[in-house]
Amino acid sequence: VLLVPPSDAKFTSNFVKNISIAFRYLYQDGKLKAFYRGITANVLRTGFSSSIFFSMLRHCEDFYQKFSFLSDSMAKSFLSSLTARVMSSVMSNPLSVLETDINMLGINGGGQFVEELAKIYQFEGLKGFFQGGLTSCYKEGAFAGLYYMLYQEGKALGINNFVAGIISGMIATSLTHPFEIVRA
Repeated sequence: VLLVPPSDAKFTSNFVKNISIAFRYLYQDGKLKAFYRGITANVLRTGFSSSIFFSMLRHCEDFYQKFSFLSDSMAKSFLSSLTARVMSSVMSNPLSVLETDINMLGINGGGQFVEELAKIYQFEGLKGFFQGGLTSCYKEGAFAGLYYMLYQEGKALGINNFVAGIISGMIATSLTHPFEIVRA
């Protein structure tokens, strides 16, 4: 709602107030169901993408370990995570496209999930399922590479896992956010 505001929503320059307006607008639009639009596609995409990522991460680390100049470096962590995330992004991009369409169109699930899949294929073909894929790969790959590398380095410096995760996430998000804006 905030990225593409409806013309009848009365937004202001106050971000906090706009969040409240967006919540009210969504609630009026579809009650609690409106907040869960696209949840099926989101859960499927997240689960599928995460399983690919974590399955591939160790394989990538083993692969990059073979190169002596990468064996114990930050570059190995960065490249391993980047590679695994790009692979998972490419494979899960059709679900990302579906999720975006469902969120934008206000579809609430059920049989409409399958209908939306068929509609994307009918009007755009297979390439329709890979829209925005390159931008997603840039964003997701760069984020994952930076996040994992910084997280591993934080742990190596003796920083608590929880704190290392927070700091790594904040830095990686700050550096890769421009790709998120382009993708939106």
